[in-house]
Parts: sequence; C-alpha cells; structure tokens
Amino acid sequence: MGVLASFCIGKSTLVAGTVSSFPEVKDLPVISGLPDPLRKGDDAPVSDPSQWPARRDEMKAILEHYALGHAPAPPGNVRGRILNSQPVLDGKAFYKLVRLTFGPRRRLHLEAALYLPLGKGPFPVFFWPSFSTTPGGHPGQSLAGPRPAHSPEEGAETTALALQRGYAVLTFDYQQAAEDRPNNRSTGFFPAYPHHDWSTIAAWAWGVSRCIDFLETQPSIDKNRIAVIGHSRLGKTALVAGALMSVSR
Repeated sequence: MGVLASFCIGKSTLVAGTVSSFPEVKDLPVISGLPDPLRKGDDAPVSDPSQWPARRDEMKAILEHYALGHAPAPPGNVRGRILNSQPVLDGKAFYKLVRLTFGPRRRLHLEAALYLPLGKGPFPVFFWPSFSTTPGGHPGQSLAGPRPAHSPEEGAETTALALQRGYAVLTFDYQQAAEDRPNNRSTGFFPAYPHHDWSTIAAWAWGVSRCIDFLETQPSIDKNRIAVIGHSRLGKTALVAGALMSVSR
C-alpha cells in the first residue's frame, strides 16, 4: 500500500506532468483507500484519453523513484541464435533453444526456450519467466551453487495444456538477469550498466522485455498477443514489465 500511496504525493511535487521533487517516504500522506490513478499530481482529474500518457509518466516516475530504480533504455540490438531445435510431446509440439545477445557491445546474453504448437501460426504466446533453469539450457549457477538442469521434454510437459490449445510458450531462467539474493550487483545485467540504480525486479523485467524484442521478430509469433505471466516475485516482474518497460519497436 505504501507504493500505491505514493501515486498521490501532493500538489507541489508534480507539476505539468513532470516530477520536480520527491518528499521523503516519512513525509508521504497516509491514504486509507486506494489512490485514484485517474487523478493527476496536481489533483486535477484525467478526463480525456489524451491526458493519460502524461499521467502514466507521473506514476512511472514515482514508482521508479520509490520502488524500482531506473532501468536502461531498450538497447535496440537484440539478436537471437538457435542453439537447438527438436520435436517434443511425441511430435505434437516443437522446441527451440535460443541464445539472445544484446546490450553494450552485445556482451549480455540469456537463453530462452520457445515451444510452438503444430501449425503455421502466427501463434499467441504465453511468456513465462521461471524459477527453474531454462529447459535444455546450461545448468543454472549462482553463489549458492549449481541449480538443476531441465530437459526440453520436461519443459514441454509443463506447458502441454497451452500448446494443445494453440498457444506458443516462451520461458527462461529469471536469474540470468540478476541472481535472486542480496548483494547481487555483480551478477546478471548489472555490471553492464553501473550508473543505473535499477532494482532486482526491474532487471528481471528488463530481461523479459529483451525476450519480447526477440519474439516480435519471429514470423511464427503474433506480436499483438503476447501475455507475460508469473508467480510470486515473478508475478510482480510480469506486472512491472507490462506497465513500465519498453521494447525496441
């Protein structure tokens, strides 16, 4: 509720859609109910669709300041290379292991597993950042030690219902973007952007957006029907990716 309350932080703070200053957390007003997202920082209502982009920018700036930090802009250089491909589920679906590279001098990378149903597409896709390692990818590593690998077939069994209903599924190990532990600034994408103050969830969501950059280049994918799903902290990651992150269109 504290983050939601920060959507309404006083008339003197937000001026003409631009955040000029932020009060300390202790100085934020107490709001007993949910704040109104359709009321601007100067307390004026959002009464026309044309006013929404400015209000959205206000809320994004507040969330970045108090909760998420500031992620890098889309790098615009995402490339995907197929490392492996094979039929799964007794030939009822198809699996691809993709290595994405991007970022400064394309030094950053992650592996994602793309499952496609039978047919020519384009298919709507469920994008599922996962607590497990990427199916068919390299075993996950962290300071806590190795994490178990999963086969392409194991990943297909998890996503079989969606595939049967004509959806593609993309999944990847979220800890490739940043390890899920305190003091993780030397892991994942953080070292490539040392001057950004982004949080761990922001880094995970930024990784989601880079995968969407790749999906939008694939003729087998309906780029207008991409749904990001997640559980627990990855549910928050899906929310942040959808609400705040940009893709390289």
